[in-house]
Amino acid sequence: MKYINTREMPYEVWLKERQHSIGMSDVSAVLGHNPYKSNVDLYFEKVNGLEPVEDNLHMRLGRDLEPIIKKLFEEETGLKVFNDNKIRFDRRYSFLTANLDGFVTKERVAVEYKTMSFWDGEIPDYYYCQIQGQMMITQTPYIYFCGLVLNHTKEFFVEKYYRDEEFITNMRQELIDFWLNNVSKKVPPIPRSTRDARKVFNQVDPDKICEASNDELEDINSLNQLSKTKKRLQDDIEKTQLKLMKKMESSELLSSNGLDLATWKKTKPRKKFDMKQFRKDHPELHQEYMQEVDGQRRFIIKIKER
Repeated sequence: MKYINTREMPYEVWLKERQHSIGMSDVSAVLGHNPYKSNVDLYFEKVNGLEPVEDNLHMRLGRDLEPIIKKLFEEETGLKVFNDNKIRFDRRYSFLTANLDGFVTKERVAVEYKTMSFWDGEIPDYYYCQIQGQMMITQTPYIYFCGLVLNHTKEFFVEKYYRDEEFITNMRQELIDFWLNNVSKKVPPIPRSTRDARKVFNQVDPDKICEASNDELEDINSLNQLSKTKKRLQDDIEKTQLKLMKKMESSELLSSNGLDLATWKKTKPRKKFDMKQFRKDHPELHQEYMQEVDGQRRFIIKIKER
């Protein structure tokens, strides 16, 4: 199996390698199972390049706790884990890659470490996509998935997941299609949300008119009705919340027989930059740091009843 050693690889070089391939942590975005990143987001990352991510507490915890998770796994299973330090390539398509947290040489299978805030015994879809992808690249029959739960339970778990051949076959085809027909040809994927549609169709032709068919007329009517329903629900939520607030007054907690029902807490004080005062005191400096931001398209229903 072809691979690149990452032990001494600079972060900037690693980012370039990530840009030129689909890593297995990208799989859930391609398939639509990632709540934090869409296939459109991923497309623009691959086409335009990855920006260095500023280190944060979550990233640091995940990184610094890996040796502890590794030790806990070895104690739990009696298996020796070796750091992989490789970017592994698919045997046929070099744009499909995997980075493994660890490798059990005795069984020749991968180990994936996670720090999590919650675990109910069910692996989230975005992690399931990742480990199935790792098994696809390594051509292994199963993988160990272990995690340290960083909530009041302080739980550590080890799960063993097997290959899902049907899932891998379908996943592989979607990844190949995404790379060859979207990334390589610089053609954005079809948007799955209004947020993605705004990113893909961000250019506007003022002279172009789109003629509506009966389908679009029905959609306009449906959207008007849904907007009315949304407004009624928002009003109901506001009225009900107001009733509870009036009941609580200055109380922080609403409870019933020792069961916490709702809280109304005050956030900690925070410092805010006074832009208005800064503009008044330093108008030249304020103007120097002003930058033009591209306008956004706004979708507005022009006819309310039909």
